Amino acid sequence: MQKLYLPIFVALSIFATVIESNAQCADGESSFELIVDTDAWAYEMYYELTPVDVECGGNIVASGVSGASSACIDNGCYTVNGFDSYGDGWNDDIMTVTDSDGNILLSWVGPEADIGSVELCIDDTVDPTACSEVSIDISGGSWPSEVSWNIVGGNELYYSGGNIDVGCGNTGNGTPGYTYYDNDAQITDMICLTTNSQVVLHHTDSYGDGGTDFYVLVDGIEVQFLDGSGYGDTWTIDVNTDGTIDHDTPCDALEIPVDGTTTMISNVGATGSYFEVAPPALGCNTPAGWCEGGATVSVWAKFTVEEEIRYQVQMCNTNTDFDSQLALWVNDGCGDWSTYELIGANDDAFCGVGELYSSTAYTPCLPVGTEVYCQIDGWNGATGISEISVHPSEVEPYISSSVSQISCALESEFNPDGAIDVITMYDGLGGTVEWEGPFGYTGSGNNIDNLLPGVYNVEINSTCPGESYVSSFEIINPEELELNYTINSTCESGEGGSVDLEITGGTGEYTIYWSGPNNYEFGGEDLPIVSSGDYIVEVSDANGCLTDLEIEIPFIGITPYSLGEDIDMCSGDIRIFLAPTGNYTYEWQDGSGSSIFILQTEEGVATTHVIGVSVSNEYGCELSDAVVVTVMNCVGIEEEISEQWFLYPNPTNGISTLNLEGVDNNHLCKIRDAAGRIIHSTQAQELTVFDAAYYEAGIYLIEVLDDRGAVVWHSKAIVQ
Repeated sequence: MQKLYLPIFVALSIFATVIESNAQCADGESSFELIVDTDAWAYEMYYELTPVDVECGGNIVASGVSGASSACIDNGCYTVNGFDSYGDGWNDDIMTVTDSDGNILLSWVGPEADIGSVELCIDDTVDPTACSEVSIDISGGSWPSEVSWNIVGGNELYYSGGNIDVGCGNTGNGTPGYTYYDNDAQITDMICLTTNSQVVLHHTDSYGDGGTDFYVLVDGIEVQFLDGSGYGDTWTIDVNTDGTIDHDTPCDALEIPVDGTTTMISNVGATGSYFEVAPPALGCNTPAGWCEGGATVSVWAKFTVEEEIRYQVQMCNTNTDFDSQLALWVNDGCGDWSTYELIGANDDAFCGVGELYSSTAYTPCLPVGTEVYCQIDGWNGATGISEISVHPSEVEPYISSSVSQISCALESEFNPDGAIDVITMYDGLGGTVEWEGPFGYTGSGNNIDNLLPGVYNVEINSTCPGESYVSSFEIINPEELELNYTINSTCESGEGGSVDLEITGGTGEYTIYWSGPNNYEFGGEDLPIVSSGDYIVEVSDANGCLTDLEIEIPFIGITPYSLGEDIDMCSGDIRIFLAPTGNYTYEWQDGSGSSIFILQTEEGVATTHVIGVSVSNEYGCELSDAVVVTVMNCVGIEEEISEQWFLYPNPTNGISTLNLEGVDNNHLCKIRDAAGRIIHSTQAQELTVFDAAYYEAGIYLIEVLDDRGAVVWHSKAIVQ
């Protein structure tokens, strides 16, 4: 039997009507209710509940629209329903109903909005056995096309509900009744019907896809589930509970002794009702709960307390043959579900005899004479035979606990989410649970949460006189999740280095994610060799605690450089070689340590030189290069001319003149700063202006190079 978990207002309504059903219905009658559960398109649905010999819409004795009409209506009182399709009332139209003698039986201005109703009574004293001719006129206002109406009799219809514009068979002209919203569940008013009689439920769906479900309650017991389908259904319903098995309800509970004698009870064919209680889903073999919540195939037994002691209620017996679940309740009346109080439960006791997953539960100490109701259900609808017995418990209770530690260190994220759950095993419910803890903490109940670090002491006072249990639990603040790192730089050209990451604190395994330049991603702990740049590492632990760190990986190598290709030059010429500038240490082939090396060849001496330099830095990186210089005796250089070249004035802070009289027009003039960098280059002219305003104070080198690139003349220039 399908079971629906209703909103609380529906459940409370059921509680009330179940209690009233026996009191309000006479002998030979049964209470009757419908629970209507709509889908996401409630406006497609309409239904009527009628006697078996009445068609859907059979309660309508007359209907029409605005204007004049007539009908023949039997004596009695009726409901006149007025409808306005626009929803703004009848706009001054008035319905007038008169009898054949011209007497006005009804004058009505119609509904204020879309639907309205009024009573019409007809009493023909001349011939009460025949129908009376009446005239019906609706006129006097505007928008008559919006107006319609019907007259319905009260004896032909028990319930109606849904969209009246759908009506019976999707013809419209329905009778106003219960209003439903999308995904809505409502219980109808209780009515009393003759036991073992029949009624008919007419259902219409305008779209043709069904979707509305109906649950039939007779004497508070769910006896049928009707699944609406297609364009509609017609169901005949028997008004009785003949389909229920023995002990299907608490008021028909099986009496069992408390001396350990076993009793057989079967839940095969049992049904579940909307209002039927069930313990919460707390997990298997957990006192006060079941593996899964909801009762669908429950049967009931009960026993009477004879001593103010704990009782053991067990189904761990030889003949129990299905996966059962057990709940123990007390109440103020078997039919008053609202007073049911859970005092013990179990699902899966891992029995040593009978079915392994059968159950055993314990009562608290209760006053003598208390009736304990035993609810026997099957896990996920399992059914079978239970061999149940009740006897005084001989098992010593103890405290079982579950401690949830603080997820993330409070130093990084102040979220004190520690929690402690306790329960007394082999004892029923109802004892008091009191707590004391750090920083003046006090609390009560089986579950406490939002706890700060420290020791928490609990005292559980049993329902049994003079019995209490104590225990202590510690909530721990985890070590803060922290990151430390070491950069292993590399001297390789273009690379930055690797990172050794050290992770401390947190809880459980770590999840690590690196990101960096050019969409770089990496999921390991230690970063392999990567290019220089800014990298971010994010680390989370098993509890979701998160920390991150930004790491700059610098380039520590030597800036790539070259002394150039091997060259030829004339004896007596000068050649300047430049190493890269920076925070470096230099060592040339002659042991000199400048970033510049000047090769001054000897006039008339042909030879070969190897010019090389080794550049290193504070990180131990080193880069070397060398060139071979071949010096030759050259003819045609105008030495006498170059000896007459000069810069005047020197030093200077303004305009100086560079006299290069006789220089060839294919010579170049270059100016270098103290670091050896070329800061200006131009074609050499006999008179060249040197403007000190363009240069910062310092020492500069002026070179004249021939068409082979050899330096044929140079001079220092001092800018003040």
